[in-house]
Formats: sequence, structure tokens, C-alpha cells
Amino acid sequence: MNLKTKHLNYLTALSFLFLILGLIVPTLTIKKFYIFNDTYSIMSFTFALLSEGEFFLFLLVFIFSICFPVFKIMTLFLKINKKKYNPWIEKLGKWALAEVFLTARFIFSIKAGGLGTAL
Repeated sequence: MNLKTKHLNYLTALSFLFLILGLIVPTLTIKKFYIFNDTYSIMSFTFALLSEGEFFLFLLVFIFSICFPVFKIMTLFLKINKKKYNPWIEKLGKWALAEVFLTARFIFSIKAGGLGTAL
């Protein structure tokens, strides 16, 4: 393993660590009636959708926010180490920000629906 591959492996591991942190750190706070606050991380929001019976939305958020990024990092790791090349990595690139659009849509629906204030 040469030095460049070693550094790329470290950076890939670091990006996986940041992905895990991004999934568990609270990213959305909803204020209701200036008294109640609900704080959600992407993981807690995803499984809150499942517990509320919103199975289709749960699948969308789970696939685009959790599965795609994990699969993309794993594919990148395999490509760096030249163990196996997966042509899907280029096709996944255009879906990389889908969770950002889902989160933005969720915040917009909260603000437009009068359910509370999303911060």
C-alpha cells in the first residue's frame, strides 16, 4: 500500500466518521407555542416517521439519508484499494444531496403549515 492510498483510506474513514456524527447529532429544532421544543437528528427523525406510521416517508429518508451515503463511502473505499470497481459510484453522485432536499422540504412544510418554528 503506497502513501497516497494510505492517506485516502484515512480520509475515507474520516468521512465515514463525519457521516455517523451527522446522522446522530441534532440538526432540527421545532418550537411549538414558544414553550415546547422538539429536537431531531436525522436518525431520530427517520425512526420517528416509522413510529408514526409514515412508512413511505421513512423509506425515502432512510434510503437517501442513510443507505446511499454509506454505500457510496464503501464503494469509494473499494475503489481506492482497487479491490473491486463499482460503476454505480458515478450514478450515485447525482443523488448525493437528496437528503438535503428532503430536510428542506420538511422544514418548509413545518413553517408553511403553522405547526411551529423550525430552526
